[in-house]
Amino acid sequence: MKYRALYLFFCCLLSACAVTRKLPDNTYLLTKQEIKGNQNISTERLTGLLRQKPNGKILFIPRITFYAWGESIFKPEKIQTKLDAKNKKLTDQIIAAQKAQNSNLERRLDRRKIRKLDKLTTKLNEGNWLMRSVGEKPTLYDSATAHITANQMRQLLQNKGFFQGKVKIETKANPNTQRMTVTYLITENAPSYFGEINVFTKNKNIDSIVRANQNYSFLKTGDSYDTEVIDRERTRIEKLLKNNGYLFFNLQYIRFSIDTNHFQQPEKIKSNSDTLSQNQPKGLTGKRLAKINIVINEPIKGTHKAWRLNEIYFHIVNQRRRAGQKDTIQSQETKIAYVYESRRLNYAYHVFDRRIRLQPDRIYSETNLFDTQRLIGNMDLFKFVNISPDTSSRKLNINIFTQPTERFQISDEIGLNVFQGLPGPFINLALKNRNTLGGAEIFETNLRFAIDGQTSFSEQNRFYSSIQAGLNASLTFPRLLFPRKLIYKSLRNNLENYTPTTRLSLGYNYVRRPEYTRTNLVAAISYQGQLKNSTYNFTLSELSVVNTSNLSSAFNEQLDILQNQGNPIRQSFTQAIVSSIYMVYTFNNNTGNETKKSHFIRLLAETGGNLAGIINANKVGQNNKILGLPYFQFWRFNSTFHYYLPLNQAFSVLAARFNVGLAKSYGNSTTLPYEKFFFAGGGSSLRAWQPRRLGLGESPPIDTLGNYDYRFEKPGEIILEGNLEWRFPLFGFIRGALFIDAGNVWSWEERNPKLPGSQFKINQFWQQIALNTGFGLRFNLPFLLFRVDLGYK
Repeated sequence: MKYRALYLFFCCLLSACAVTRKLPDNTYLLTKQEIKGNQNISTERLTGLLRQKPNGKILFIPRITFYAWGESIFKPEKIQTKLDAKNKKLTDQIIAAQKAQNSNLERRLDRRKIRKLDKLTTKLNEGNWLMRSVGEKPTLYDSATAHITANQMRQLLQNKGFFQGKVKIETKANPNTQRMTVTYLITENAPSYFGEINVFTKNKNIDSIVRANQNYSFLKTGDSYDTEVIDRERTRIEKLLKNNGYLFFNLQYIRFSIDTNHFQQPEKIKSNSDTLSQNQPKGLTGKRLAKINIVINEPIKGTHKAWRLNEIYFHIVNQRRRAGQKDTIQSQETKIAYVYESRRLNYAYHVFDRRIRLQPDRIYSETNLFDTQRLIGNMDLFKFVNISPDTSSRKLNINIFTQPTERFQISDEIGLNVFQGLPGPFINLALKNRNTLGGAEIFETNLRFAIDGQTSFSEQNRFYSSIQAGLNASLTFPRLLFPRKLIYKSLRNNLENYTPTTRLSLGYNYVRRPEYTRTNLVAAISYQGQLKNSTYNFTLSELSVVNTSNLSSAFNEQLDILQNQGNPIRQSFTQAIVSSIYMVYTFNNNTGNETKKSHFIRLLAETGGNLAGIINANKVGQNNKILGLPYFQFWRFNSTFHYYLPLNQAFSVLAARFNVGLAKSYGNSTTLPYEKFFFAGGGSSLRAWQPRRLGLGESPPIDTLGNYDYRFEKPGEIILEGNLEWRFPLFGFIRGALFIDAGNVWSWEERNPKLPGSQFKINQFWQQIALNTGFGLRFNLPFLLFRVDLGYK
């Protein structure tokens, strides 16, 4: 095996050398680029300006090697001959179809001709599959391109205040191997700082608005000079004025005059009536300062006008519209006119009153316009929400145009899950009813049936199919179902910015496995809200009744054994009540752009059994039971953090995940509900372990060989785990991944004195962290995301 690997290595080396032997004279293969000398400007920022990139690698093999292999077998003359023959054949078939007056066949042949000829043309112009998808065309050093890069770096230095910055190109060429290394030497020199900041405008109202908001300015005397800060300030002023009635104001009216030829003298900066700067900050004496003059110009004709809203019209256009058929209702509270075009739609207009931020006889605000569009659009009632200001009558009227979506929507999903080689078909049927009660409510019901491949609870290498079925229904209200008098009026108005909803849900779930049959009846009331990238979910009450029937005798014996060993899992397979209150906060700024950093945060805080405990304390329940059923009392906290960092290479990223969880029973409960335990191991956890079978702490050996016991699932009360993964392109839609996983689960106390090591101890838990590394493949197809990982403990 080792000889084969050595043979492959030498083949790759010889192939890479063969690439340079084919290069023309006086040309060099760009193998490395470096940036040196920069101290304040980040290397990452400068690297982004490089116009040429050295050829990449697949593992340790240069991609130009695959290109050379593909080029050696590439026969363009054969492809041209095939292209001509295919073109003639398909053209003759199209002519024959035209003569036969078979238009359908003619259209199919036309599409086939375009598809076939495009494929062959691409192959002829860009090379075969090995050259296009796997390999890379050699990157040859281009001095003109290098000088363009240097000029862009020099421009970046100036934009960051290093007006005397320099960039020098150093090249190191090897004539024998025709390889080139390029170094960009950065000399930043002395930086500049923002000095005196003035604003000039003939419009007294605009001048007063800008000065009143001076504290929010991005420009601060003494800060490092940066053109990005100037651009942000220009955008801030535009937004400020548009939010104060200036509907037609835009960036073209704002001009910045910058004078960088100033050195600060020991005396203080003198201020005048037009100056926005403060006195000289300490430490600027002798520094180079940039004097900033902000000039806000007037239009060529007239002056900037601050508009006040006159009338607001909310148009609901029905699809079955008949010309001239309208029904208008005016809200008594907000004076907004609701125009129902065509037949009347039974919407309660007060639902929209709370979400329309534009009100008659108020100063126009662009932020309020966008908020109105967002708040109405998030209601899932309309196909579109367009807002159009109208000043044709010399007054500012606002028209909000909407078109309702279909009231009833039926969706279905049929698919196949594959686990450990076992296929599992599933079907989802969903019905949505919009505006159910006339107040923009949404009723949803969902039916799911699935046959899933499962790992046996007691035998890690035994697999079988289980049946899962569920029927869930929910009713979502576009408001908070909560006594309004208990919420301050100002707070009520602010809450509307989060598009609050109240969700009432009821569900029944059924699971049948060889060991048992389990049902769960659950009801909940929850409040949800969303603002930008943040989502909030507060579940005021979630109540479920779990029941396990048809417990097999073999599984029953296993539960007895686990109970004697300190594993409390038996209590989770008895009929019981599980009630809880929880809050979930989620932040996600991942927009799908793989070239930008992003992160995901999820925080959960939950407590269970409080209401049941109060009822039992008042002697309504007896013997720690409610209605004859035991209940659980517990608290639980879980936080998850994901970080996504694009690297310099194209489509190469570093992904990290951290997960921390704590849970504990209290009161009359000695254990958690089984669904509230933490588990480690599996495809989304530590990938070298079987799902849910890592832990607890130090897993005890079960034989003289020191093999660990993986027969049973390992529920834990404490979890710490993390993943670090480097993803990189291989070829086409296939990516590779190198990863390392770490973590474990523990209990608060020793489960079994005979098998110590499960308890979490602050001074030794780090010695019990399990590790695995591995390699994976990612197949990113438009219709399928497929992942294969191989982990090693």
